[in-house]
Amino acid sequence: MLAPVGSLVLVVDDDPAVRAVVSLMVTHLGHTALVATCGAEAVALAAERNPTAALLDVRMPGMDGPATLDALRAFDPAIQCAFLTGHPGEYAEGELYGRGAVAVLAKPVTLTTLGAALDRALSPVTV
Repeated sequence: MLAPVGSLVLVVDDDPAVRAVVSLMVTHLGHTALVATCGAEAVALAAERNPTAALLDVRMPGMDGPATLDALRAFDPAIQCAFLTGHPGEYAEGELYGRGAVAVLAKPVTLTTLGAALDRALSPVTV
């Protein structure tokens, strides 16, 4: 099932090039990208704009990706997340999935893999 277009997707990465490319991909896939440079900025933007999904860099200065997800879920438990990583650092891939991620995507991410992750994140859950 393909995700509905027009969703608000939070893109969080401390690397400006990654933010630019991923936000363009999100837009190309028919969604609106809400861009943040760090976890704290992401949480503030999410509180104002209520995104449906988040694409979070695992390793960022200050609040890393998993901590950012925890903070986002404190006020929106339903937000869906895919992690982006060049190197997961202290986190094993299984741990990132264990935190509820729909995908763990290796950088550089492709349009196909990003689209598939957004489909999982944005598709309605069926029981």
